[in-house]
Amino acid sequence: MRQSSYCRMAAINRRPAPAAARPTRPPLQPMRSLADLAQRGVVTALFGLSVYGLYVAYDVHTLILKRGQEVITRREAVGLPTDGKKKKLEYEIAQQAQLATPTPIPPTASSESG
Repeated sequence: MRQSSYCRMAAINRRPAPAAARPTRPPLQPMRSLADLAQRGVVTALFGLSVYGLYVAYDVHTLILKRGQEVITRREAVGLPTDGKKKKLEYEIAQQAQLATPTPIPPTASSESG
């Protein structure tokens, strides 16, 4: 059905209801129980603990990276290898030592009685 222009205009120009007809605020909720307050406290504390754990994990991670960088800097200052070449260097030194002594050294009497 088609509405008349009067009905459409009345719907558009509808005025707000008087104050007495407006809905009132909902009634206040009853007091929360002790169990509800305890549960809310536990949940809030656990959430706070989780956030603190994330902060500490990040802080420890950055501290470890900082100390590692300090170790690399100290090793570079002394002249030691810093990129994992230590094992290779030790192997090369051991190999050179083996080549320098072509025959095994026999044990001496003093080292056997020792």
